[in-house]
Amino acid sequence: MVSLSKIFKKMKKIVLLAAFAVLGWSLNSCKSDDEVVTQKSEKELLEGKWNMVTGEYYQDGELVYSEDLREEGCEYDYYHFYQDGKKDEILHYGGCESENYSGIWEYNEATKELKTVDADDDYTMIFKVLNLESSTLEIQLINDDGDIVPEQVKMLMILNR
Repeated sequence: MVSLSKIFKKMKKIVLLAAFAVLGWSLNSCKSDDEVVTQKSEKELLEGKWNMVTGEYYQDGELVYSEDLREEGCEYDYYHFYQDGKKDEILHYGGCESENYSGIWEYNEATKELKTVDADDDYTMIFKVLNLESSTLEIQLINDDGDIVPEQVKMLMILNR
C-alpha cells in the first residue's frame, strides 16, 4: 500500500513544476508587453524622408484633379523631417535642378497638425495629418502662409518613404 507521505511528496513536486511553468509563462508574457510599449510616437513616425508622390484637389467633396508630383525624369520632391525639429524641403524644377527650402517643423499630436516654416522667409504651411503609417503619410493643406483653405476645398498630398 502506498503511504500518504509519498502521495503528498509527488503532489508537491507536481505543484512546484506547475508553479515554475506558470512563472516562466508570465515572465515571457511580460517580455512581449514590453515590446508593445516601445512603439513609436506619431512624431517619431514623421521623422525621416517623405517623397511627395500624389497631389489631389477636391471641390465640394468631389475629386477635381489628381497628379503625380514627380517632375518627369527627376527624383521625387520630398520633405525630410529631422529629430531636432529642422526640415529640408527639396523641390525639383525644369532640368531636374533642385532647391532646398530648409527650416523647421512641428507636430501637435492632439490636433494632428503638422507645421512647416521656411528659414529664408518664414513661409508657413499647416497641414492636417489624415493618415500616418510607417511608410505612408496623407496630409491636407489647411493654412497656406496665413491663408486659410476654405472648407469646401481639400488639397491633399500623399507621401511615401
